[in-house]
Amino acid sequence: MTTDKHRRHIHIDAPVADVFGYVESPDHIVATMPADHHATLGAVNRSADGEVVTYEIHFRELGRSRTTLVSREEFVANEGFVDRASAGPVRMFEVEADATGTTLTYAWDAPTWVKVLDAVFSHSDKDVERALATFKREIEAMR
Repeated sequence: MTTDKHRRHIHIDAPVADVFGYVESPDHIVATMPADHHATLGAVNRSADGEVVTYEIHFRELGRSRTTLVSREEFVANEGFVDRASAGPVRMFEVEADATGTTLTYAWDAPTWVKVLDAVFSHSDKDVERALATFKREIEAMR
């Protein structure tokens, strides 16, 4: 789905279930978005068994308020999922047990024109690295 260029990993000193349970929550994902987007979580729709099906993100971009609908796909508990936004990149999260905890992988992909704009203006790979550091700090603080 994504190239290695847009894939980042981090070790977290916590069991897979704890890491996955934290990362799968849309409010935790939205909380890691860049501050200049002023992102907030909107409506979250869940299946009968409680899994996230879709969620809204309200944000500002280029001085305008926008909303994007995110569809949760390829969900496998304690393994990973894909979040596909109606406006913006596709985000992939995977967890895997390692020798002392969990490796969390966060990757993104988008159409070529979005990647070009990102390379010039947004630099989303840095946002991914900041998000991973936030996930690590928050999850390890809960232990």
